[in-house]
Amino acid sequence: YNDEIRESIYKKKSVFLKRLRKNIVNDITVTAETFIQDEYAILKPYFKNAIVLDIGAYIGDSSIKFTLAGAKQVYAYEPHPELYNLALKNIELNNLGVKIMLNNLGVSDKQANIKIKEDSYLGASGVFGSSNYQKCKDVEVSLLSFDSIIREKGDIDVMKMDCEGAEFKAILSCPVEILRKIRVMLIEYHD
Repeated sequence: YNDEIRESIYKKKSVFLKRLRKNIVNDITVTAETFIQDEYAILKPYFKNAIVLDIGAYIGDSSIKFTLAGAKQVYAYEPHPELYNLALKNIELNNLGVKIMLNNLGVSDKQANIKIKEDSYLGASGVFGSSNYQKCKDVEVSLLSFDSIIREKGDIDVMKMDCEGAEFKAILSCPVEILRKIRVMLIEYHD
């Protein structure tokens, strides 16, 4: 992104994100997509007093956006420890800890612990795996099954899912009657 967009993000960050890592371009890109380009605009009519499931919370940007748009409660899931901690700080600094319940867990087809590849140079970026594994380190994360989350939470008004390739396993393993408990879904998928 050019300097104009970067400057726009930093001018607005006091309103929504207090913590961005300047050396991680993905933080700036994701923040621009969420708050400036409004990539979740299609969901706006569904947020008022909504129960929202945010799978792949990254640095808290989407959860904060959904709450500011009128969501009553957001259940957010972010498995990467560093990203989880950054999201937690952003949620706390915006005094949204009551409305956003952040979980340091990933979502897939079953409960498990797995290792993901993280670029040793870039650090936690939300993009996992690499063609150059010599520069990667393993990070262990915990997963929950998608259907167990819905069974526990009950009816969900809105779900946003962007979980770096686990989308297919999560959705395809979930019984249709459980999926029907989600009124509106927006899924970004990766192959």
